[in-house]
Amino acid sequence: MSRSLEQVILANARALLDNESRWTSGAWARDAQGVRCDPLAPEAVRWCAVGALEVSAFGLIGEKRQAKVIAKRIAKQIAPGPGGLVYINECGPHDAVKQALRASGTLPASVLAGCDRHGFGPFSRRV
Repeated sequence: MSRSLEQVILANARALLDNESRWTSGAWARDAQGVRCDPLAPEAVRWCAVGALEVSAFGLIGEKRQAKVIAKRIAKQIAPGPGGLVYINECGPHDAVKQALRASGTLPASVLAGCDRHGFGPFSRRV
């Protein structure tokens, strides 16, 4: 059975973030010194969940704008609620992000358990 492009991108993002040393929060991506950078920058070595989706999409299609569009669409499918996947990433921990990437739209309540908006500031939508 063949997999869709989105399934392959999601699987690649999960593999990229499987090791906690390649995950970050507070930025789309970071370089080896911990400085924020674009997820597609050659110096990026750590990514947030959405950044990992973007770099995984770019690796398959090779077009920056389209990779961003696809990454956002997948992120919205994974976590359609307020704040979305960015919110989950910023709340952490790494295991919650991994669980969200595995759940794909059927997020268990445990992913958001204990997650508050502290530190999330301007990224959060009040409901």
